[in-house]
This record gives sequence, C-alpha cells and structure tokens, in this order.
Amino acid sequence: MRKLFLLLGQVLDKVDAFKGFENEKSLEFASLEDAYVTLRYFPRDFSRSEAEKLMKFLEEVIEFVGKFSSG
Repeated sequence: MRKLFLLLGQVLDKVDAFKGFENEKSLEFASLEDAYVTLRYFPRDFSRSEAEKLMKFLEEVIEFVGKFSSG
C-alpha cells in the first residue's frame, strides 16, 4: 500500500506532500501492511480496537488523497 500511495503522489505531481504524509504515518502504514500479509497467510484474529484504528487510518488516507483529486 505504501508503494502505491507514493506512486500516486508521483502521478499527481505531489511527491513531497505524499512523502511527508507517509513519513508522518509510517507506523500506521506498516501496521496496515502487516495486517494484510497476516490475514492473507496466517490465521489470526484482530481485536475490534485494532480494526477500528486501521479503519480510522484508511479514512485519513482517503481524506488526504481527496485534497489532491480533481473531481
């Protein structure tokens, strides 16, 4: 996800803004990537709290990207 996020920053010609957000939220990006790999390959239950925190982060990412969308 992090790599796609940074590529989007390149496509939108907003590399510095996207890199800054990624740097500020590096722990959240890592947690989301870890959750994806874990759920795909290993049986593990996530707590409601963990899921809510990851969803909140995704909402932040969507809001951030929305600032740069043309539509």
